[in-house]
Amino acid sequence: MAHRPGSGAEACRERNLQREDRFDFDGLDELVEGMRDAFGSRSWWLTSTEQSPEETLELILDRARSAARR
Repeated sequence: MAHRPGSGAEACRERNLQREDRFDFDGLDELVEGMRDAFGSRSWWLTSTEQSPEETLELILDRARSAARR
């Protein structure tokens, strides 16, 4: 799943509004951009907001298997 600009940040804002005791994090888009600049193709950025933990794990395993075949 590719990162959709703003989708992760929007999810963070929505979670902030739902939490009674909360930590507001408003810099996700800037963080993602900085990480992409710093790590480039040496890392994976997974936006798993709309996935279950099991689906996220399967995505990671699929990517690892694919990378191992190269």
